[in-house]
Amino acid sequence: MPLTNYLTPHHLRKQAGPMIYQSGVKYLRQGRVRLEDVKPAHIRARVLGNRLYWVNLWENEGQLEALCTCPYAEQGHFCEHMVATGLAAAERLPQPAPASQNWIGRIRELLYGFLPSSPVETGPCAVAFILEPRRFSLISKWKLRAYQVTKLDGLDAADEIYAKLS
Repeated sequence: MPLTNYLTPHHLRKQAGPMIYQSGVKYLRQGRVRLEDVKPAHIRARVLGNRLYWVNLWENEGQLEALCTCPYAEQGHFCEHMVATGLAAAERLPQPAPASQNWIGRIRELLYGFLPSSPVETGPCAVAFILEPRRFSLISKWKLRAYQVTKLDGLDAADEIYAKLS
């Protein structure tokens, strides 16, 4: 999973707890975070707390890993400096589009690609969508197909859609 998936307010609050999370939000709002190195796989920052602390965030085997030079983090806790760094980096890193956005875009492309340029030429039409598993793939992938059906008089339309999808 990309590092950006761990830099959400929900995930950071879950890691730190509500009080530590709020302190991190406060540090961010006060401008105490200086991002030194922001890459999709690793983030390094300086955060001004009671003194200047160094923070590193990265993903390792499906977990958010973090180091901070503050005493609280050195005891094994997720500190406010880590929260502030995560929130600051999330603002800078590109966010992946949610899966629903990708599907909506793909459906929109298929729909506009299948609609006739002039409905007067073809009369009413329907577009049927089907989700098919991709064959010969080692990982589970699906293919979205669209079929245009132009005969829409009574039962012929249902028969035509069924024939296209079979």
